[in-house]
Amino acid sequence: MKKNYLLLFLIALLFGTATMRGQSVPLNELDGFKTYYIKVGNGYIHFPDATDIKCTTSQSEAAKCKVAPNQSEGLIESIVTSDDSHRIKYGNSGKIKQTGVTYFKFFYAAEGGKYYLKAAQGSRQTGKYLTNKAGTLSFEDQKSNDAVVEITDINGASPTEAIINAKKRLEAFALFQKVRVGDNAFDSPIMGNGLGQYTHSDPPLVLEDKALGSSYWEYVTYRMYKAGHSDFGAGNIDSEMRRLNKAIESIKINPLETGKFVVISTKSLYEDAVRENTKIFQTRVVIDNVAGPKQSAKYLKATANGYELTSTKSEASVFYFDGNHLTGLDYGFGLNTTQNKYNLSEAEQKAVVAQGKLEKTLDAGSYSLKVGNKFVKLDNSGLSVTDNESESHIFLEEATEFKLNTDNLGYVTFYAPTAVEILDNVEVYTGKLNAQNSVVSLKKVNTKKIPANTAVLLRKGTSKTSFTVKKIDSAPAITDNALKGYTVSSNQRVANAYGFAVQNNKLVFIPLNDGVRAFKAVIFNNNAAGMQEFLPTAFVPTGIEGVTAEENKEEIFDLTGRRVESPVKGQVYVKGGKKFIQK
Repeated sequence: MKKNYLLLFLIALLFGTATMRGQSVPLNELDGFKTYYIKVGNGYIHFPDATDIKCTTSQSEAAKCKVAPNQSEGLIESIVTSDDSHRIKYGNSGKIKQTGVTYFKFFYAAEGGKYYLKAAQGSRQTGKYLTNKAGTLSFEDQKSNDAVVEITDINGASPTEAIINAKKRLEAFALFQKVRVGDNAFDSPIMGNGLGQYTHSDPPLVLEDKALGSSYWEYVTYRMYKAGHSDFGAGNIDSEMRRLNKAIESIKINPLETGKFVVISTKSLYEDAVRENTKIFQTRVVIDNVAGPKQSAKYLKATANGYELTSTKSEASVFYFDGNHLTGLDYGFGLNTTQNKYNLSEAEQKAVVAQGKLEKTLDAGSYSLKVGNKFVKLDNSGLSVTDNESESHIFLEEATEFKLNTDNLGYVTFYAPTAVEILDNVEVYTGKLNAQNSVVSLKKVNTKKIPANTAVLLRKGTSKTSFTVKKIDSAPAITDNALKGYTVSSNQRVANAYGFAVQNNKLVFIPLNDGVRAFKAVIFNNNAAGMQEFLPTAFVPTGIEGVTAEENKEEIFDLTGRRVESPVKGQVYVKGGKKFIQK
């Protein structure tokens, strides 16, 4: 088949020849002051932590590297990240790590029109090819497609590609442009100290960037977005990209701190203000033009089967972050859509919340969320999971008040991970097993404030309703209480565990065979007789010694907690929380 050389030439001109498979910046063109992506086989060099070196197929996760070329000897004498926090090293045994090994020089060899990195040190490794095998780096005796190296400028492999990339980055950064009021300009509302906001600090400036000083931030967020500012071109692309990259590197989203309650939505709380301002002043990047028209925020709402979207913020589920898990208060579910159940281990629900990848305009203000081994994806079509971190975007808003929903008799149990105050007329009860481990005694506490790490039974009225709870700094201790609770649902504490339930309009505690549900009260019965069908409850009147089983006063139970319809003469039973001998 005849090749269309004109078409091939136009493709190469548009995208740059260095982006074609097997191509790389030649040694004599490598610049120690520039920043590069390094691709080995089908994966980019990636530093997941302070020790390991891996390869990732996602360019958004690729390390931004600087190299030290030695053209006379055909070497790259070091490969480090642009902030000098990570480097590629290896040992004589062939281990490729960041620490604990000695060598760091590579031959940068062109063989058969392709480039390879070969070990240049170590008697046992010199001359071997750096190879990517399913994301893991190794040295191999023979070259292969998995060893082909592509070193490309992060700005683009050609001036044309760099201009295209600069426009994309300017659009991605558009929510950070300053907002204008008359002749004055102020930092975007996405800058601040709250959730979904960013702080700015000057990153270390390498030698060639010293002239930028701190003025690059003002230049990028204001001048670069002003209407009439010079377009990107061959004459200014290097300096413009340097400033833009520094601005992007200088921002950091405020982390989700342990002990926070949040609601989760599909958009930044600060988007609309910037969007409208860009239309009023017709800035260089009008949000509507690059991201489409404004969409209303949607929020995650809890159901018994998982989560769905709602446009009504008051229906949004409130989540609690304990540092390792992000769990909804309503049903105790995490956010991996495959995990809407209670019989999971805590490790399966471990949540890692990080800064969302800034690749598109409306990514700004987002967090990535990894639960187990999957990333959580949220958009207007709903909740799903993905293997790609760059697709994971959730938007968090802090909640300091939330509602609790009761059952049909007005009851709900609640485990407070932080101190809270009940803002409505609600009764608070503690729970404790009696001496015979046969009845849960419920005692009213004269307080509306629940201290941290405390589980209680709450009641408002005698029918299904809801009430408001507010997070507070502290509350007096509640004592003589055996009710417990947890911030993550799991199957790891089911032995002898009982949870609150209503059966036949009676209050009981039933065995939790599948798992203990987060934010609900649980009581443990270590009775040697084993698990009972249920534990009846009895209320302790305030100021009176003894127990009166108001809710169960007509029922009789044996000593294992089983209901007895026909007591046998001479046997010991429990009625109203007290033992008696049937006559």
